[in-house]
Amino acid sequence: PLGRGPRGRVASWGAGAGRLGHVARAARGGEAQSITFESLEVGQKHQGVVKSVTSFGAYVDIGCEANGFLHVARVAEERVENLRDHLTVGQEVEVWIESVRTDRKFGLTMVQGKTGGRSPRRSGGGPRASAEQDVSAFTELSSDDWYKGVVASVLHFGAFVRVTLPDSGASAQGLVHISEISNGFLENIDDEVKPGQEVNVRVMSVDVGTNKIALSMKDPSFNEGSKESADVSAFEGFPVDEWIEGTVARFAPFGAFVTVKAPDSEEEVDGLVHITRIKDEYVEKIEDELEVGQEVKVRVISVDVEDGKLGLTMRSESDEDQAEEPEE
Repeated sequence: PLGRGPRGRVASWGAGAGRLGHVARAARGGEAQSITFESLEVGQKHQGVVKSVTSFGAYVDIGCEANGFLHVARVAEERVENLRDHLTVGQEVEVWIESVRTDRKFGLTMVQGKTGGRSPRRSGGGPRASAEQDVSAFTELSSDDWYKGVVASVLHFGAFVRVTLPDSGASAQGLVHISEISNGFLENIDDEVKPGQEVNVRVMSVDVGTNKIALSMKDPSFNEGSKESADVSAFEGFPVDEWIEGTVARFAPFGAFVTVKAPDSEEEVDGLVHITRIKDEYVEKIEDELEVGQEVKVRVISVDVEDGKLGLTMRSESDEDQAEEPEE
């Protein structure tokens, strides 16, 4: 059920379940006192108001200096097909702090007990969670095999992903370093992965002594060391609002590579359409949305001449603008 109590009541569950926290937003001289970012802890309970709703999540005002992000996977225990059927702008909701990041952003959950980890000052999970886990079931896995995982937390150097093996049910958390997230150009890690997102990963190494697992989301078939970088210089300064035609060349776990022609040229270049940029709605399987050889329309959103990488999107500017956090 959705919370309807007075805003600002803060309580914690988990290790400190049952203890009542401070009232972070109290009437003082007729004005509300804002919650400071430094006072946020994983597991705190808050009353909030939905400020905006996108296909993949919602931004909620709990009285802090910034709005918290509520991922669609954290709205209910069951899978949510259409978030707008569950949340509307202005709706009051009861949420818990799911993660606190070093860049002064924080994640929320509406499912009590569903946070990414135990650490109160980091995004869910991380090194502390690794020290407490058993990774022995992962030692014999091949780096060629793909496994499904759920992003527990995102930091500036990579993402921690929890993987549950389908046969044994063994579960552990590993790090996907930022260099292993995408074959394509990675401008901002937050554009690629978010807490609660399902991803496909490969197990690259396991350290039983420290209980750490190194994971990768990169497609090894694309990682050809002998392949020269493509010349994408012709796309520099290309208008971001201009649509061009392309052909789907191949799939990777994180997106689709689309072949496009350089402006005023017959030279072809492959660019990456990340899975989050295929359409506004949530995409579970790329194969359900696209086919190899299919003609599509894309926009150029990033150009890395040095590495020969091209970032593309199939989403309209208005769709992507709605996905941005509203400025206060």
